[in-house]
Amino acid sequence: MVFGFGKAKPPLTASRRGQIELRMRYLVDRLTLPVIQQTAIVTDAAPFLPNETVTAEELPDVAARIAKQMQADISGLQWEVTDGTPATAVHQIGDVPKVRVPQEALHDPRQLVTTLAHEISHYRLGQFDPGDLPDQGQWLTELATLCGGFVIAVCNSTVKPSCCSTPAPTATALRSLGFLTAADLGYAAALLARLRNETDPAWGRQLRADAQVAYKQAKKSMPAACTMVIDASSIPSPQSSIQQLAEQMVSSNESFQFLAAEQIARRHAEPREAFVPALTQMLRSRDEQVVLVAAEALRSIGPAAHAAAPALEHLLNHRVDMIAASAGIALMAIDPNELVFEHVGELLENRWSAAIPISTALAQYGHQAAAAGPSICRRLVTALRRTEDEIIDALAACLHAVAEAPMEVIEATISNDEILEWMKGYLASMDEVAAE
Repeated sequence: MVFGFGKAKPPLTASRRGQIELRMRYLVDRLTLPVIQQTAIVTDAAPFLPNETVTAEELPDVAARIAKQMQADISGLQWEVTDGTPATAVHQIGDVPKVRVPQEALHDPRQLVTTLAHEISHYRLGQFDPGDLPDQGQWLTELATLCGGFVIAVCNSTVKPSCCSTPAPTATALRSLGFLTAADLGYAAALLARLRNETDPAWGRQLRADAQVAYKQAKKSMPAACTMVIDASSIPSPQSSIQQLAEQMVSSNESFQFLAAEQIARRHAEPREAFVPALTQMLRSRDEQVVLVAAEALRSIGPAAHAAAPALEHLLNHRVDMIAASAGIALMAIDPNELVFEHVGELLENRWSAAIPISTALAQYGHQAAAAGPSICRRLVTALRRTEDEIIDALAACLHAVAEAPMEVIEATISNDEILEWMKGYLASMDEVAAE
């Protein structure tokens, strides 16, 4: 086991650990372990700065010094200082890769160093095969910056809050949005210390308090014998075989089980019935993300996962809307019968934050899901009163897909004349678009 744990409780959930471990493994492969071990840890930004105030002309020289520290080649990267917008540094990766830095950012040179290190990491990742990246978001960029020696700067900088509080269309999107938290970064810092074979590095005491709590807890939870020398088969990844995933699904490492389940959900061309018992067991996890990924894997397996139906039915009453929704969506894929569609329609009516994923899934079954029509109508009335435009669009499209005569369903369910007139016009416009 590579990222195993002892008796101490780890600071993050199994799913969160698994996502960070997978990305750290990716960086070890691409940047190489010797480079990560030999790169100096930056404890002071001053060596990168010519003066207390950086000018636009000096910006490329500062970036070159940071790139040298990170052992990155940025010869093809251009730098531009702008007035006004953007408010923060942004990257533009294309035929002419460029980083645009706002003028006011030059007045905070130490924060500027962290920002430039982040943008250099993003450029560096853009040089890898995009089809091989664990994600296209900011997680990997922040971890690459951390592995490039800027662990203190990354952990001590202001972390943008996750945007996962807004309704997400799928369970996958729910997991992938947002930046890493202080606890995530503290855990990653502990992994970095192990990668560097450092038991109590001085730089660990310079981490901000919130990151340092997770850092210390992670160090205690990792067995002393763990050398962090990573081999190719240790962490579930797109390169893992079905046999390797089977072994990792029964591992005592919950983060490995999570990552294996995530890969199983994507292997549509391979037989996966043998994974159903393990995935069903995962539905009982206290880690909400583990339950979500298990439900998604069972959905992708479809009718062959019929043995998991009772466990999924139990989750329809789960307190978390997305878990109840994911269970309902999986049940439809396993056994798309009238009773299941009716139950999923009830979820749609009562689980407010899951309206979009449920309605999108129902629409895929067309007239087969007609039993959900009345629930869609009632949820639509609520959405109209709350002016939830995106949800209104999704619900109306869903009703149009599942009902053979949408207006008949509406008139049998809704008594409000104003809403009836609005729906007549809306559905008529949808018919016109379909005809075009």
